[in-house]
Amino acid sequence: MSRWLREDKADYLKDTLLSSSSPVYLYLRMEPVLRMVRSHLNGTGDYSAKLWNVLMLDGWLRCVHHAPGR
Repeated sequence: MSRWLREDKADYLKDTLLSSSSPVYLYLRMEPVLRMVRSHLNGTGDYSAKLWNVLMLDGWLRCVHHAPGR
């Protein structure tokens, strides 16, 4: 997963979590997430498990926030 997020899904990771419009930032502080993303992408840390969880939270929140009747 580490390589996959760093290489194959790097654009998705950046587009999703480096955007201040991500709904995760209604619940999480942005700066620690940004540090994890940057560190993971430049290879100085492996935050793949945490970033995967944040990506899944982002996807779930997007579904919940855009659900009919909201």
